[in-house]
Amino acid sequence: MIYGIGASYIHKGDTLIYYDLARWEIQLRYRKGMPNFKQDNDDEDVLKKIKRGFFIEQKQERNPLPLSEA
Repeated sequence: MIYGIGASYIHKGDTLIYYDLARWEIQLRYRKGMPNFKQDNDDEDVLKKIKRGFFIEQKQERNPLPLSEA
């Protein structure tokens, strides 16, 4: 199993499962203390976590090519 950002670039596979989590849900989880992706910032200011999630993490998730070309 291959998962993560760009997994379809590595191997097309037989089955593609798309998982999405709404930005609002992520922000609610940040307010409850969830850290950013691969970070140890449980106690960091919520606004900083939201900014990091919006400007860094979500930008990495955007796929420039349609999945049919991947």
